[in-house]
Amino acid sequence: DLGQLRNVEEVDVDGLYLRLTALRESIEELDIAVSIGTSYQQQLAQAREQQAVDSAEEQPGSLLDSGLDFFGSIFVWREWDDTPDIAQPSRELVTVKQTVNLMLEQSQLSLLTRRWTVYQQNLQRARDLLQSHGAASEQAVSQILSELDNLLAGDLPAELPDISQSLRMVRQLNFRPPASVDGAPQ
Repeated sequence: DLGQLRNVEEVDVDGLYLRLTALRESIEELDIAVSIGTSYQQQLAQAREQQAVDSAEEQPGSLLDSGLDFFGSIFVWREWDDTPDIAQPSRELVTVKQTVNLMLEQSQLSLLTRRWTVYQQNLQRARDLLQSHGAASEQAVSQILSELDNLLAGDLPAELPDISQSLRMVRQLNFRPPASVDGAPQ
């Protein structure tokens, strides 16, 4: 049993813990709503392009054009100067951010307790969730995904060997009543 314990590779738990802490801070600073805003901007631009194509395809003397011209002479049409920003991120994205942060925290806990399987499962779940909800083109998200990949690729030792049998034998030796010099129990 002692030989098995000596053969267990030493893992830099402190270094991994600090890397996970830095990742959690990056997640806190990450603005997932930016990806929604970018997506919204792209959808708005596509809708405008589609409207331009549709209006070019319409006949110049259509009823709609004449109606718009009539209302244009009565009312002042005004375009918004800029597109509206998203005031608050959706609840789903806030939940995703909190869930990823929680999974990284669980990875830290399993790292401290040396439960390597749980550590890697939580890292993988956090990576999958962030990849499915974050904009992979965004630099901050891609850096976090890269760091998660590096942590997942790290070699971790197998679970610690079972030394319960040796521990039981040591306890039996410690609790054995002392024998007298002449062999009679005291």
